Amino acid sequence: MLHARDLARIFDALGQNFRFSAKMEITLEANPDSISRQYLKSLLDLGINRLSLGVQSLDDKDLYILKRRHGREDALQACSEARNAGFENLNADLIWGLPEQGVQKWLEQLNLVIQHGVTHISCYNLTLESGTLLEEKVQNQEIVLPEEDEQGKMFVYGAQYLEEQAFLQYEISNFSKMGYICRHNLGYWEGRDYIGMGPSAASTIKGVRVVQPQGLLEYESMIARDGIWEGAEKMDFEQKKSEFVMLRLRTVKGMNLREYKRLTGKDFCRENASILQALRKNDLIRLRKGYVSLTKSGMLVSDSILSHLI
Repeated sequence: MLHARDLARIFDALGQNFRFSAKMEITLEANPDSISRQYLKSLLDLGINRLSLGVQSLDDKDLYILKRRHGREDALQACSEARNAGFENLNADLIWGLPEQGVQKWLEQLNLVIQHGVTHISCYNLTLESGTLLEEKVQNQEIVLPEEDEQGKMFVYGAQYLEEQAFLQYEISNFSKMGYICRHNLGYWEGRDYIGMGPSAASTIKGVRVVQPQGLLEYESMIARDGIWEGAEKMDFEQKKSEFVMLRLRTVKGMNLREYKRLTGKDFCRENASILQALRKNDLIRLRKGYVSLTKSGMLVSDSILSHLI
């Protein structure tokens, strides 16, 4: 949505206030219909070296339902043009569990984006947002989503297919070729500090969470007060513990049991003995080499497992 000259102003401001690492990863998110060859060249000239495309689907019917402005061919062309322009680090966002999708259709879409040069794929299950037209149509059975069993197969078979294509799964929804794991995402799941700038942006620094004001006028008013914002909240022990468990268990590597004990002073396996026993019995988690992690089946019901553990 930003013209290259607007991005240049942002990078100029960042350069005046921060020191850039020589091998820094810089990602821009874009919709397939919003990029051109000239725009891609401008992004590379600015130092942006990772592009994330909101493909979502390669079925025009799905894209219409999702209210996307691009079509299947636009998405595939955007992937090819980004690679041809010089973006080796290229992500595509895709959604599974869409109407009439099915396993075969899902695997075909994964194959197509791989054939068009992506090196990272984010696969998200369709989420029905409350109060949206899509939710209403599903409730009224105007739109029929795949059965739960079929959606489960999409996730499991999709993950297997991607691994066969040398895409390593490193988090529930994320897969990458060797050397293309998203550093920002991984840092977030590993609980590292991060700074968010702009309206609604969140930061977490040394256990303090700050969320910037949402509206542009509120944000502008804050800037006029030398950027002082009163919305800081110090995370308490329970928040830190919950986030540690939730974020680490979303990764394929899982949660380090020693780190948990160092943070909480408690033994995770003893604290949750009965739950862990039931989860292991149903092949939903595994305990191995000092880590607890979700299996593929466990990832499918991760929200439920995490709510019990937290």
